[in-house]
Amino acid sequence: KPNAWLQKKEQERNERKRQSRIRKIEERLSEIAKEKDVVSAELSAPETARDYEKIIELTSRIQALDEEESALENEWLSLSE
Repeated sequence: KPNAWLQKKEQERNERKRQSRIRKIEERLSEIAKEKDVVSAELSAPETARDYEKIIELTSRIQALDEEESALENEWLSLSE
């Protein structure tokens, strides 16, 4: 029976790791949403409309956040199955 006990402990450890990763993903997704709000607000500010380089920088940042968000959502879905 020691094998069964070790196997059970391993499963419990893996489950704790999975739950921890899910929490970290959810926290990061929340941070991304807030950051996207800030960047979007900055992008729509009147003074930004006259700054072409700033528009490119902010648009690139939103794109990077979108890509990270998508990857994390996919990982979250696979961990939640």
